[in-house]
Order: sequence, then C-alpha cells, then structure tokens
Amino acid sequence: MKLLLSLVTTFAVLAVPRCALSYALHPRELDVAPRSDASTASQGIRLINKEENVLIQPWGPDGFRVRATLNKLPEKDDHSVIIDPPLDGPETAPIGISHNTIINATQHASLTNGFASVTVSDKKISFYHVDGPNSTLVLEEVWPATPGFDARWYGRTDNRRGFRAQFTFTTPDSPSERLFGTGQDLTGYINRKNHTIDLVKFNTLNPIPAIMSDRGYLFFWNVPSLGQMELSPTRTRFLSDHTTIVDYYIAIRPPGDYDGLQKRYTGVTGRSPMMPDWAMGYWQCKLRYSTQEEVLNVTTEFAKRKIPVSLFIIDFLSWSHEGDWALNASAYPDPAKMAAEVKKLTGAEMMASVWPSIEDASPNFPYASSLGLLTQTANPLDIAGYWQGRYMHLYDPTNPAAREFLWSTLKRNYYQNGIKNFWLDEDEGGQVANDVYPWMNYYIGPGNEYAMLFPFLHQMGVFEGEKNASGDISTVMLSRSSWAGSQRFASAVWSGDIFSTWDSMETMIAAGQSMALSGQGWWTLDIGGFRTNGLPNSANVSDPEYQELFVRWIQWGTFLPVMRNHGDRTCLPSAQEGFLTCPNEPWSYGADNEPIIVDYIKLRYKLKPYIKVLFKRLSESGLAIMRPMFMDFWSSDPYTLGATEELKLQYMFGPRLLVKPVTAHKATEARVYLPKLSLSAPDTKWTYWWTNETYDGGQWVTVPANKSVIPLFRLGSEADILSGKI
Repeated sequence: MKLLLSLVTTFAVLAVPRCALSYALHPRELDVAPRSDASTASQGIRLINKEENVLIQPWGPDGFRVRATLNKLPEKDDHSVIIDPPLDGPETAPIGISHNTIINATQHASLTNGFASVTVSDKKISFYHVDGPNSTLVLEEVWPATPGFDARWYGRTDNRRGFRAQFTFTTPDSPSERLFGTGQDLTGYINRKNHTIDLVKFNTLNPIPAIMSDRGYLFFWNVPSLGQMELSPTRTRFLSDHTTIVDYYIAIRPPGDYDGLQKRYTGVTGRSPMMPDWAMGYWQCKLRYSTQEEVLNVTTEFAKRKIPVSLFIIDFLSWSHEGDWALNASAYPDPAKMAAEVKKLTGAEMMASVWPSIEDASPNFPYASSLGLLTQTANPLDIAGYWQGRYMHLYDPTNPAAREFLWSTLKRNYYQNGIKNFWLDEDEGGQVANDVYPWMNYYIGPGNEYAMLFPFLHQMGVFEGEKNASGDISTVMLSRSSWAGSQRFASAVWSGDIFSTWDSMETMIAAGQSMALSGQGWWTLDIGGFRTNGLPNSANVSDPEYQELFVRWIQWGTFLPVMRNHGDRTCLPSAQEGFLTCPNEPWSYGADNEPIIVDYIKLRYKLKPYIKVLFKRLSESGLAIMRPMFMDFWSSDPYTLGATEELKLQYMFGPRLLVKPVTAHKATEARVYLPKLSLSAPDTKWTYWWTNETYDGGQWVTVPANKSVIPLFRLGSEADILSGKI
C-alpha cells in the first residue's frame, strides 16, 4: 500500500456517512483505496506551544505517532515499546524524530497517511478518516478539557525531571461510541465505554491502554507510568502520574475493519512469533508437583492411559530459597533425568515456575544486592515484601545486568538440564505476595514512571536468553502480567489467580476477548479456576458440582489459544494418594467424567491443523484468535455490534468455529445467536458440530448441551477445518 503524505495550510472537513462494508466468509483486511495525490511530502510536524513541543509523525500505514515534551524536542526513547521502523510499510530506516515542518500555536498544518489524516489548527490536534476526497472526524482534542485544564495538560512534580500529564479527547456523538480492548479486569464487559480503568498491575488486573473504537480508530497510550484511562460518555482522557514524555499512537481504518486496526497496532508494537507446534496441545499443572517422583508418577499415568499431553509444569516452592532460580535438590535430585524421562514417556516438554523475588538466605542475594541488581524502595532499602515469615527483594529487569544475571542462572540450573520453558509468575512489577509498592525505584527511573514496563522487560530478558541459547525460538513462557509489545516475546499471559466458580468462569469469557483485542493473542487461564472461595467443597475434586464445573471449563479450554489445566484443589484425604497436594489430572474427577475430559483433550489435538493456521495468522498479521462476534459479522449482521454485551458469552475461535461455553450448573441446553452471513456466501449455513444440523444465520437457536457437549458451530466442512483448509 503506497504511503501518501501531504502538507497543506488549510483543511476543509466534509462530513459523510460511513461507508457500508461487508465481510465474506473469510474475514480479511479491508483495502478500499482512499487516495488523492499529494503535492508536497512531509516527514512530520513540530508544534511549538510556549514550553511545549509536540512532534506528529506518520508511523507505518494509516497511522501517526504523537510525542509531547516540555522544554525540549522529543528524542529517541530507549524504553518505548513502539517499534522504529514499524513492521509494515515502506520505511527501511528508523524514523526517529524526523520532521520538516515547524509551526507555532497560531498556525495550521496537516498530514495524510493512507486512511488517516491529522490536522493541527490553533494548537488543537484532530484526526480524520480519509475516504477518497472526503474526510470524517473520528477523534479530536477537547479545548478546554474542563475549566482550568487544557486538552494537553501538564503539572510539574517535585522532581523537575518530569511532570504529571492528562490528555483529553472526544469524538462526534461520543455517548454512543463503543470502545474495546484495555487489557484484562474482572468486570466481565466487552464494551469499555463509561469505564474508568486504573493503570496499575495486580494479580488478575492487567490493564493495557489500547482502545479500539467502532468509529474506525485504534489509540495506544504508550506511557508506562501509573495512571488512569477515563472512558466517560463525553470524553476519553488518559492520565499519567509521572513521565518525561507523552507518547501515543493512533491508527485509522474504515469503520468495522477491526482486523486492519489490529494489523496496524501489532505492526508498531510487535507480533507474536509462531507458537511452537508442540505447545499447541494440552498443558498439565497443579498446585503443586512437589517431588521428582511425583512428576514421574503422573507422567507414567498419562502414558499408561494414552492421554496426549504437551507440557508438564512445576509450580512455585520448588526451590530451596526464593531467588535460587533452581530446583530444590532434595526434592528434584536429577532434573535432567526427569526431563528426559518425561519426554520419553509422553513426548512432552517441561516448564518451571520462576518468581522475580529473592530472600536473604538465597546464595544469589549477596551478589544481586552488591551489584545493584535489585529494585530499590524508600525505606527500608530494597525490601519489596514480606511473605511466609521472610523479607523479599525484587530483582530489577529494567537493569540489563540484572536480566543477564537471571538468564545465566536459569540457563545453568534449568535450560541445560532440559527444562527450557519458564513460568514468570508474580511479575506485576511492584508486587510480592500481593503487596503493592508503586513508589519503587527502578534502574531506569522512578517506579511510578516505569511501573508498567516490568513484565515487558522481564519477558524480554528471558526471551533474548532463550533465543541466544538456541538460535531460534522453540520454547514458550507463561506470564501473569504483560504490557503492550509483550506478545513478541513468546509469552502466553494467563488470567491470574481466579476463583473456581461458575461466575468466575463466565467473567473470563469477556476477559479473554478483551485481551485478544489488546494484541495479547496468547491468552489463557487456569482451567477449573485457581483458588477456592472459602465455601464448603470449593474446588473439591470429589464434589459432583465442582466435577461438573471442571468438565465445562475444560470443554471451553479446548477452544482457547493455550489449553492449560492448573489450580489449587481440595479433596478427601483418600484422594491424595500419598501426594502432598490434591490431584488435578484428567482422571481425578470421577470415572464418569474422565472419558469426557479425555475426549476434549484429544479433540484439541485433532484440531491442531486448524489451530496452527490461527497462530500463523496471528504471527503474520496480528489477527486475533479469540474474536468477539462483531469482529466478523458487524456488516452482514449489525446486531452483533449493537448487542455486544448480550453476545459476550460466545465468540469465534478463528474464522470458522463459534463457541458458547456453558456456565450454568446442571444445564442441558444452550441458547446461541447465529449471525447473518455475508451476501457473498448466500448458501453458507451454520452447522452444529455434534449433530450436523444446519441453521440459517440471523437467529437465536436452542441446542442440546448435556454435560458431554459444549455448543459448537462451524462454517464450512468439518474435513476442511480438521485439515486446516480455512
């Protein structure tokens, strides 16, 4: 796609109706030519407004990057997650801070980049969708934002190095706008309009300030500080507690081209590598496999029962001291032999839990402390938390030396012993055992300025170590937190420690879709939930209701990007079979449930050709695997967008499978909405996977869904899906 840049001194806006667009059976990026010839090329605009400098540059196709600073020109930021040059587009060299137009606060300028246009008029910045000779306003700054506050507001902090900032925008007919993405929380909503979201990371709370609008734009607030996203009826406002630069990116496509927006967004924040073929299957874990003997006993049982498995995971407290980053030798005397035996018996790989904290008794503590590899706190020095009667210190992944130290230790103690996949738990960045300290100070600067970067740099350090060790990436990570761009580090992100309840399962259906819309394509959760809720029989493997919940949950897990079973279970003493913790294997949930559970694990492997294509699309173009209904059907069936919340409990798993997890106790049937299909495929119908009964689109249907069945519909033939011909 040719990149057009134009500089003009005046700009006329013609409001036109949004064009009607349609998706075929195979959704693809819309590519309607919006072009008009430009007479003058421009690299970018620098706006000088008193002490403020604003730099606006074309950034990849259909997008702009905007950076604002005080008392200096924006410069290269080594800590930005935005890629320079972007993955897509004609740029072959870094864009940097290139610009060739300078204006003051009373002058006017504009740029056009594909479908996107920006104008600066009397210091106000506005963004438009360009469609041939016409332009439609999609987002603009609010002047004044509120009495006493400009659209771009800065407040000096005690530290003259930086400032607080709030940037305020609105869009025409703002109350009716729908906004999607923003990462993960526990609200259970898809449309995030009318929400305020704190930019701070906790267990189960993983905000990412990227919003996708039904008006055809995607906005990413590339500021890793603590702050807020305020998505009110009349305005969209981003707030930063402390920063030295405001940096954001906006992409604009024809309204409804959500795939095109995701392609643009991942083109500037990075795309996932291809998921290793082996990792597309079933992952087995529990809290916890306490000894090498227990791991091998469970592995032997999988082999004996001929249940396919791709990964065995050793959870936390598998070390002698926190921060050893090594298995406890008394419990796991020969890790290399264990990994080799697991591989021989089942073909599966192994993963081990790694926490970023170090206790005083660890032999790694004196070295890490003496060389400044730990995150600092105000008082007492470098104490990050207190857990199980011990003080904990947090290593500092913003320090390259700390990342190298962690990887060299992991390589020596795990990687060279055949355990090459790592579970990066507790990696929110200011949290040890659920205590949050936003006033931590990192190697690169204050914690309130860089708090959100902790998981990103932590993942980057391990990823680069893996890549340097193997020459390629055939391993995976699992992380409890993430940031924009984390997707490029072969790191699956999971939901955190959710409850083992029907309500929790239902909430996670929307959470997974929101993470997909935020560019986090390798999303997963603890099948069955992680923790009990204090009620009798909660997460009890012997309780009939929990057994039913687990069956329903593993059915759903079959249709997640990563199928991972994990959790803290309760059980009758007789169920522990001599192990230290309760079982969580497929055969642990009763003889009548085991065949159902195993059938879905096997179905996952039958679907691998299809799943492989989904990961390939994600890796090459950023196309989501978990897809809210409106992503593919908003044009052929506008109801799918208007009923976003009503339809949030079902989604498309890739372009051909519609999934509706069952989240009700003792359900025997399910109600599912089947969207109208494109006029370009009039003969295509929805087919219920289990009965081969076909249905026309554009209606609610009720289908049988006893305990052995998850409602699943397909587009196209089953043979094509199972062979990956989509």
